[in-house]
Amino acid sequence: MGSSLKKVVFVVLFNLFAILFLLVSIEIGVRIFIPEIGPLGTDAELFIPNRFENSRGLNPNAEGISYGKIKTVDTKGFWKYERTNGSTSPQTILLLGDSVTMGIGVEQNLTFGALLQDYFDDSITILNPSVIGYSVADYRNVIKTLLDENKPLDEIHIVWCLNDIYADLSVETAPDGQIQLGRELIRFLHRNVYMYQWLKNIFANRPAVYYNHDIQMYDQNSPWFARSTYILLDLNKYLTELEIPFKVWISPYLEQLLLEDEEGLADFIWALDTIGIHHLNMYNYFIEAEDHRQLYLFGDGIHLSKNGHAKVYEIMKKHLQN
Repeated sequence: MGSSLKKVVFVVLFNLFAILFLLVSIEIGVRIFIPEIGPLGTDAELFIPNRFENSRGLNPNAEGISYGKIKTVDTKGFWKYERTNGSTSPQTILLLGDSVTMGIGVEQNLTFGALLQDYFDDSITILNPSVIGYSVADYRNVIKTLLDENKPLDEIHIVWCLNDIYADLSVETAPDGQIQLGRELIRFLHRNVYMYQWLKNIFANRPAVYYNHDIQMYDQNSPWFARSTYILLDLNKYLTELEIPFKVWISPYLEQLLLEDEEGLADFIWALDTIGIHHLNMYNYFIEAEDHRQLYLFGDGIHLSKNGHAKVYEIMKKHLQN
């Protein structure tokens, strides 16, 4: 009897060890052979609450990790670039967006904001206060607060991501809200287990899930469409009175490119035209790329890779020069 028990224990332990060895081997293999996979998550120390009314902002002089890359904030609460923003620049541009414009997952000096600052050097100062999770309601708070503080803004450019339409309304159907595992476990997997991202990319088409969810909000009859276009109307009127040029640059999702869904934002484009907001749909430039997936982070479909940031930089540089 004792001998049989020992055999059972041995078999159980052997199998557990084999499974553990297999998992560790896969994890090592993913890290070696798929280097584009990195840790997810952003350090909370980079942000401070209620910097712009009820919108959080960047914590001055903070340094932290976002999606495996070091991010640094300057003394005034904007992203710090290698080339110092010259205080004597004749023109100041506010570059505003969410996590895409913040540049998660990409070295800070390879984001399109940093590339633009490097290109224009001392002729233009690029101020980028973009924060992960921002939407159009936050954009209004940031812009009005900075102008109330007498920040000299000569132009304002919003890089619009499809989920910016969430505005200040609750979105109970958002894909992240459907995750059943505990937040702490998800956070641990995101930061430490690259195999988790690899498997999720194989078995769950997250880019399609996010696009299919967000694009339905761009119907003229949706409350998010009405609320976001109202905020944009209010913001455009406010900036027109101050004679500050304002432009919206629309960043596409990967799934939109794969489907060649050029008409998915037709109602939104119509609304921008009706309101009188200058805009540029970058879909028309992204669609020309040979490999659309190379423009985005691995398994993401929303956030840009360094190739995607380089693409936006080329687009914005060309139009800002004109």
